[in-house]
Amino acid sequence: MIRWTPVSANWLGCALKPQYGIAFVALEAVAWRYGVRSRRVAPLAAAATLAFYVGLVAVVCPAYLHRAVPLAMALYGATDVSFGALFLANVPLLAAEALAVFLWWRDRRTSRHATLMMSLMVFAAASSAICFIDGKDWFYHRLPATIATVLALILWTADSIGDRLVSRIRWRGLAVTGIALALFCVSAVQRLGPEVQQAVEPQATTVARLEGLIRLHHARTYVAFSEWIALGFPVVNNTGVMWASRFDSMWALKGELWRAHLDPAAAKEWPITHWVAHDFIAGCPDIAVVDTREGLNYIGVLSAAEPSFRRAWSRYKQIVAFDGLKVFLRGKGGCVDPWVAAEGPGPATTIR
Repeated sequence: MIRWTPVSANWLGCALKPQYGIAFVALEAVAWRYGVRSRRVAPLAAAATLAFYVGLVAVVCPAYLHRAVPLAMALYGATDVSFGALFLANVPLLAAEALAVFLWWRDRRTSRHATLMMSLMVFAAASSAICFIDGKDWFYHRLPATIATVLALILWTADSIGDRLVSRIRWRGLAVTGIALALFCVSAVQRLGPEVQQAVEPQATTVARLEGLIRLHHARTYVAFSEWIALGFPVVNNTGVMWASRFDSMWALKGELWRAHLDPAAAKEWPITHWVAHDFIAGCPDIAVVDTREGLNYIGVLSAAEPSFRRAWSRYKQIVAFDGLKVFLRGKGGCVDPWVAAEGPGPATTIR
């Protein structure tokens, strides 16, 4: 019989997302199943830390709970993908998890580290379930399950190699496990390829070229119409330019367009298009970047919804295009029509 020890039942931490509480609860449920008392330092400390964190946010920044969280819950579904697409993207990981579970089950009575391996597989399975619950095809959502699965396979391999006598069946398992680990390594190398290129040639990256343009034109204000967070930060931090939007990327604008098909009334509560247009006119950025790789015509959407944005955008001229980005420079003058400035801001330039 497997003996669950307090060490193997310790909580594994990953991410700063509340969904991963499911993984921790799963580990504690298995620990309870094997007779480990729930009143231990690790889970009690984690629960106390979570309660303190939520309470601190509620006191110091209540707007985050009252506005930001409801906004995210209302609009975040725009980035969801179908179950089929998500399943196909996760097939290699799910196959590796199945292999690890099979190896653990077969050797659970003889392995010296069966309990630890089970802990890793429970965490991996729960993390994969969370990935499907989130419904996002973002590679880093697979990292918690990937790390736990790779560690489990390495643990089983080390445990097997440590045995003086390795049976023929064990050799087959080692061969299959070696192939699985090799595939994970190849995938990691492919994923890290751009990072290596950035380290070798930092000045050739998209972000570096954009930062160079901002410095060249002595821009003081800047905005990017893109969901890619890197166009906002670290560009702003590295150049000292002012970001002309309340949103760090345009994911919320995409979310509003998605939600409008399901609930047209949502635009009244979350008028993201108007907010983005208002911020653009008020900030009047010296340089604006439009990301054409995402399939959303940001300028067309904003111009159709807000005539004041269309008039302001007419003052911008494209100066360069690279890596799917179009860079625009504002001409002389501001972003507000003289007659608007004289009469005061109208409905199109104030937050409703």
